[in-house]
Amino acid sequence: MTLSQTPAQPTDVETTVKALLDAAHLRMSDEEFQLFVRIYPAMRAGADQMYIPETRYEDPALIFDAEWTDAT
Repeated sequence: MTLSQTPAQPTDVETTVKALLDAAHLRMSDEEFQLFVRIYPAMRAGADQMYIPETRYEDPALIFDAEWTDAT
């Protein structure tokens, strides 16, 4: 098994949030950090729900058309 095939190790929310903020070079107060730790699980769940496996082979919509309506 190569490194890219190694399953991700579970981490706690605080470690994940710290890693994400560090990667973005963002610094904040302890109070702000605790807020991010508290809301991260809901934010992550929302992002995960945006993935739809059936659309994996579709082309992305590069332009949003606000006037589009569903013809069905």
